[in-house]
Amino acid sequence: MLAAVALLVLLQPRAGASVEAVTSALRQQLQGDAEMWAGAALDWSRLREFYRPRRFHPAWCDDHGTLQRALRLEQTLTAAGTEGLDAEAYHLFPIRQHWAAQSAEELAWLDLLMTDAFLRYSKDVRAGRFHPRRIDADWHIEVADEDPVALLHSALDAGDFAASLRALPPAHPGYRRLRQALARYRRIATQGPWSQLPPGPVLKTGDRRPPVALLRRRLLAEGDLVMGPVVEESFFDLALRDAVERFQLRHGLDMDGMVGRCTRAALNVPVATRIEQIRHNMERWRWLPRQLGERYLMVNLGGFELAVVERETTLFTMRVIIGRPYRSTPEVAGALRYMVFNPYWHVPPRVAVEDLLPKQRRDPDFFVTRGIRVFSDWSERAAELKIQDIDWTAVSARRFPYKLRQDPGPYNSMGRVKFVFPNRFGVYLHDTPQRELFDQEVRTFSAGCIRIESPLQLAAYLLQGKEQWTAERIQEQTASGETLAVALPEAVPVYLINWTAWAGEDATVYFRTAVNVGGHDHDRCG
Repeated sequence: MLAAVALLVLLQPRAGASVEAVTSALRQQLQGDAEMWAGAALDWSRLREFYRPRRFHPAWCDDHGTLQRALRLEQTLTAAGTEGLDAEAYHLFPIRQHWAAQSAEELAWLDLLMTDAFLRYSKDVRAGRFHPRRIDADWHIEVADEDPVALLHSALDAGDFAASLRALPPAHPGYRRLRQALARYRRIATQGPWSQLPPGPVLKTGDRRPPVALLRRRLLAEGDLVMGPVVEESFFDLALRDAVERFQLRHGLDMDGMVGRCTRAALNVPVATRIEQIRHNMERWRWLPRQLGERYLMVNLGGFELAVVERETTLFTMRVIIGRPYRSTPEVAGALRYMVFNPYWHVPPRVAVEDLLPKQRRDPDFFVTRGIRVFSDWSERAAELKIQDIDWTAVSARRFPYKLRQDPGPYNSMGRVKFVFPNRFGVYLHDTPQRELFDQEVRTFSAGCIRIESPLQLAAYLLQGKEQWTAERIQEQTASGETLAVALPEAVPVYLINWTAWAGEDATVYFRTAVNVGGHDHDRCG
């Protein structure tokens, strides 16, 4: 309480040197060759860019002392940790040291520090601290080029500076929910490290072992277990099994209610690591556009799920299949503009050589039975070749001039419909004949494109506004076997993002280790 009162006194505005004197001191500092001051590295280029149009007039004080907006900024910087940022990165210590400054020179330094802090903070909280490709090689979405100097001018000119500060972080519901999750997990961390389960056999219903008591405490710490009256802490009862299943659901593990190798490994991840995961995914939200669209598709690669979002509300979701670990799906954004019913599949060369060629060598009828045609090359006038005339044993990855094209039909890898959003990787959303793969917890089976669980439901949603495309008409078109491209009434944004932590609308927090890491207790868990 005393510390809070002392800080309040410290932050009260105080009269000091005149604005004219501070302006003169600012001009002297910014026209000099200063590069460092009091251990705080400042962005002198941007500071000059900001102050010169103002004729070096201070931004944070007037003839009566420090302005109220200076206090608002200091409070915002102090709370930077709530946004997953490091508050000490914004000169808080030297700002507080010079808050009660009286001389023109010290007030000028305070002004420079606060301006530099705003420029840094606004850039970090709006567009991220790091360039995405430094963190994630699969990220291929352009980050907005923020101009913090222009933003500061705009904020100072606005009638409500506090509102301008509140508007800096992303407004996406997913970001706000992660911010709440960060606060919650930091509160958990104040209770100390959670229980670590020692190596040992699988824990399951009916077991009586000392590690079961540790398991109870661990699940209680994160809220998966709501502790009621317990006769025997070391007994694995049905309530504990339900808690294990909730934990497994949140971590993308097989919901078998048993603690095997992978579940044990996930339980033993420290709370500090989970906090960093949340912070990292808040950073990913900052890399995304400020406006995602009134309606859009969000493909959560880490959660193997597609969400249809309209006016910030998720209308429906469906399971998806993504790229194999060695053919990972890139993180891209685009505008979905049209769909194709009963599409042809133009087989990518790598898939043709690595996946299909070995099958044709083993079975000379493989291409024929799968409706795959062979063409001499990839040109528009390429000649179709007879499959039986080609010596497939003599064909290799280095010598494969052919183009493979699969006709529409029950074996077509695109299924009944594909959804196209132009991008440089040639990935898109599509149906699949391999429906059984959706039952797997870890769904990394494609060559990079996104296979979706309910293509006709998505088609019906996207074609709203075209009266002729009723659900019945869509069914008839897919059943006809006729290839038909249909433009959407309006383009719909699509985002493919590798989320490794997110919070649901009910505040449940989900974690994943990585998009292409399995989570099966009897297989692999990374």
